[in-house]
Amino acid sequence: SRPLLDSTTRATGSRRRAIDPGYKPRKAEEPADLVAQLRDANIAAGRMGWARYRAEGWEADDAMASIADAAVAAAFNEVLLLTADHDLLGMASDQVAVLRPRVGGGIDHYGPSDVAERSPYRVPPALVADVKALIGDATDGYGGVRGIGPSVGPDLVRRFGSLAALYDRIEEVEAVGVRNRLLAGREDAFRCLDLATLRRDAPLTPAFDPD
Repeated sequence: SRPLLDSTTRATGSRRRAIDPGYKPRKAEEPADLVAQLRDANIAAGRMGWARYRAEGWEADDAMASIADAAVAAAFNEVLLLTADHDLLGMASDQVAVLRPRVGGGIDHYGPSDVAERSPYRVPPALVADVKALIGDATDGYGGVRGIGPSVGPDLVRRFGSLAALYDRIEEVEAVGVRNRLLAGREDAFRCLDLATLRRDAPLTPAFDPD
């Protein structure tokens, strides 16, 4: 079986917008020719025997994470997630690899060690959301903790092991300026953690079929 997220699924992002109204500012309507191409791609995939799943109203990242989890639970030996989005790097595991197309051609392959060693987050996959909670995600429209950038955020998460542990041991952050920014941005950090965390329980239509 080759599970495929149906690209005509309409994602509303409503759950995350309830947390933060500024999440993923709405874009202009998709061009009609792109909509037609996506429709044709889904038809072609079906003719090639790919199983197509919909998760109406859910964001693509959450739907793909849910499909990957279902495939792992069904004992798939290998699950490949093809995406240009960094968010799904948090799904990399011994069974799941993330394939990211490169600008100009080629594909980067990310397993767990690759995410920790050469991704922008430089932490194990399980901690990607914790880093994003600190440094934010401009594409998705949330800023993280003001003054904590991509050089400091990953170092803090690696050192303390999680966002929660960082705040539990905040007095151990020696740099006074960094500590004060973290304290001032605590509420933002945990709100952004909620925004950054992939959901793996999207209801798939039809129900996942491992065969």
